[in-house]
Amino acid sequence: QGGTAGGGTCAPGGDRTEEHFGTEQELKELVDKAHARGIKVLFDYAMVHVFEESPLYTQHRADGWFTPKYAVDDDGFYIDRDSGQLLLDGAQKPIAAADYPAPDPAAPAGQDTGLPAGADASRLLECLCSSDTLCNWDGIQDPDDGRKLEGIGQRCWFQGYLPHLDYRNPQALDYSLDAAVRLATEMGADGYRLDAVKHIDEAWYKGARARMQAEFPDRRFYLVGETYDFGSRDNLKRFIGDDKLDGQFDFPLRAQLARAVLKRGSAMVDLARFVQTNDGYYGCNAVMSPFIGNHDIGRAIHVAEDTPLWDEYSDSKARAWLDRPSQPTTASPYERRPART
Repeated sequence: QGGTAGGGTCAPGGDRTEEHFGTEQELKELVDKAHARGIKVLFDYAMVHVFEESPLYTQHRADGWFTPKYAVDDDGFYIDRDSGQLLLDGAQKPIAAADYPAPDPAAPAGQDTGLPAGADASRLLECLCSSDTLCNWDGIQDPDDGRKLEGIGQRCWFQGYLPHLDYRNPQALDYSLDAAVRLATEMGADGYRLDAVKHIDEAWYKGARARMQAEFPDRRFYLVGETYDFGSRDNLKRFIGDDKLDGQFDFPLRAQLARAVLKRGSAMVDLARFVQTNDGYYGCNAVMSPFIGNHDIGRAIHVAEDTPLWDEYSDSKARAWLDRPSQPTTASPYERRPART
């Protein structure tokens, strides 16, 4: 499952469309036909990373366009995976990733690893968001030893083959925003579903808003973010505003819906109270996107079973690969039972 790239959000780079889906002309015709029927079209824009074989990565990996594959602190120095302290060279000096952007800890002994003399490349820590080490999805704040890792969630790689674009770099930022504007204008998209917005610098989504307003002055180009957080509305809200996103996929509301309607584990009056506070929580101009299920979480029908296969928060993706559940065979999950009040 780690080698299949999950949802496929690892574009090889470049401007061409995926030939197995169709041509640019066919995509434009699809959008035009949808518009003729009064349907607006959103594109899923994955701006966090590219595939490791992308020309974008091979051409710009040493230009500061991508975050280091190996863990660094917020000052840009490599971290020793064994001690958790800074990795040192032979002169006992910390090593800056900007000076050595592409070390290869798997290189055979005696071959150039890309690190200065005296540095042990095998002690580098691969900075994957899914790891339980210093690198993780949400980052680490105020480590006991004083290292600054607050921004690690915006630097970690989703997988070892998915280089993470660094939008603190103006050239990388301009490239991605130019591509987003070009795709929207040439294909006629009405908005973007923005993947994993909490894993990029705010310069990207603020830049996207400014660029889209300039490109489409007579209409609002809808920007809806994906921030995978069922529990914190404030975490979603911080990305929403007149100069940021229009809204987000409403993960906290989904958790409440699943608990009250699918699991019947809370009263409908509690759901009603939540919805009443939720309507204006993100600001008067926010356009949120409620949902029951998506590609990252288990099917709603399995939450509705008398013995749910997972809770309202679980992404359950491992089951999709290793032990895919069958369709429920009892009537209970499909029935509309009297709601608790």
